[in-house]
Amino acid sequence: PVAVAGEALAIYESLDGTAFETRAEVDAAWLFFTTGRREEALLRAEQLQSDSMDETARLLLADIYRLTDQCDRALPLYASVSETDRSARQRWQPAFFEGICYQQLGDWDSAEARYIQALEYAPDEPRVLNHLGYNWIVFGEHVEEGPDMVRRAAELAPDHRALPCTVGRGGT
Repeated sequence: PVAVAGEALAIYESLDGTAFETRAEVDAAWLFFTTGRREEALLRAEQLQSDSMDETARLLLADIYRLTDQCDRALPLYASVSETDRSARQRWQPAFFEGICYQQLGDWDSAEARYIQALEYAPDEPRVLNHLGYNWIVFGEHVEEGPDMVRRAAELAPDHRALPCTVGRGGT
């Protein structure tokens, strides 16, 4: 894995100065993150975001903040991406992850609003259906709709490892 990561980094660096440079830098930062070099990934993501107005760079930094329990720092970045002119299919992820951050920060009302918005953008997205449905089950809200959403998510993505667990816990 280390040799492959080194080869990948060399390929990413070879794309400096090309139209693929920003995407390569994003992928390199993710490579650092996924191979345990999280601090280096964070530094690269912060630098890339400050050097570029590219929304991919903002999403990278927001995702790293979210995955390192810094949701307070991720929220403004997700919000800035959600406000851009993107297709509805592309907007669901920032809204969904924004909801996750609000929930982690203890603001269920804001989280629920963002999950619902993500569902409006992508009504058949299994992760959104499952997450919102399961939370409704846990909180005793929308007691008929929540289990239906969880079952629908499992139907749409039967191979997704988390969905059968959710169905077993509340969606049956």
